[in-house]
Amino acid sequence: MAEPSQHIDPRRERKRLRDRRAKQAARQRLLDETIALQASIASLTATLVTKKAAAPKDCLLSWQEVATSLHAATTKSYKRMHELRSRLAEHHRLAQALYAWVASLHRAPARSPALAAWRDIQLPRHPDVRRAGYLWLAEYMLKATDDQVVDALFPAPPEELVSAKWSLIGGRVLSQFVLDGSLAEVATAAWSFSQALPTILHATHGCVHNVFHVQEAKREICYNHEAFPAVQSNGLYTCFLESERVVMHYRTVRDDALYPVDANTSFAYDVQEWYWRAADSLFKRKCRRNVLRAISSTQCVLRAVDVYQPYASYDSMESYARVVCPDVLSSVQGANDVEAALTRRLEQMAIRRMANMKTRLQKVLRLVQTDPTNFPRGMKPL
Repeated sequence: MAEPSQHIDPRRERKRLRDRRAKQAARQRLLDETIALQASIASLTATLVTKKAAAPKDCLLSWQEVATSLHAATTKSYKRMHELRSRLAEHHRLAQALYAWVASLHRAPARSPALAAWRDIQLPRHPDVRRAGYLWLAEYMLKATDDQVVDALFPAPPEELVSAKWSLIGGRVLSQFVLDGSLAEVATAAWSFSQALPTILHATHGCVHNVFHVQEAKREICYNHEAFPAVQSNGLYTCFLESERVVMHYRTVRDDALYPVDANTSFAYDVQEWYWRAADSLFKRKCRRNVLRAISSTQCVLRAVDVYQPYASYDSMESYARVVCPDVLSSVQGANDVEAALTRRLEQMAIRRMANMKTRLQKVLRLVQTDPTNFPRGMKPL
């Protein structure tokens, strides 16, 4: 027996068809969106890779690394700031001490007019002020050299010269010597002759205490307290190496708070020298400037200007000599013109003293040339 046919509702069929087509369209849209999204992801990923490759490597840090780095930098900055504040305060204290030191120089008693006026020097106990004072004195003396050692005052090498001029305000001695030796040899001999450091020239005395010593490529500075049997002094020695010359200086510092000089000793004057020291007790102050230049590979010329200054003003050479050099005054008693005789005598003494210095320096130079190892020098002239 045949099955009865099922009744099909056209409306339901149409609905199923619409639903099926809607699902197909939704699946297609999802597929299209997925493909588009995957393409966008791929494009963005490629862009990111490109940008990462082009970016500086040190910029590719995590936030944790950036934060740690910033914290370390901040800590270092605070520490540096505190150090700078401390140094600023120390420099302020040093500046105040230096102001006081410079003011003390200006308050030094006024001296009579002289061939060259030099300021009295006082060194305090403050270690930093003392160091600044050493360096300032050295540069001060160097800058004054060209004002005194003027080429026009000297003949052309190899001619030599020794001349002296004296008056009530002091004396000035010019000298020019030609020495057989290289610039290095002559500079070594001169530095040893100056006795800036305990060398073989006075090593047996054992009475030179080096207080300050700095040795650099182009300069050397020494400050010594010297207590010899007959005299006490504090001496600043300098040597400057320039492109075509060597300049040496020496000066005494009597008013030193750390190393006072006994007033009962024979140190009754200040000395400023440029090159070597002369044991001259006749004057309040002696200024010496010496310049060494090579005129050949085997010869050097030494030009020097010495300026002598008494303590006070005098109305005559006789009153001057009575205080400064009574032995010289007694040697010219009976002369027709005592004033002129005293002037000539002082000039002759200065000339002889300078000639004797040349002889003594030549002896040291020969020792340097014979055995240079006994005369160490850290700086070498060009």
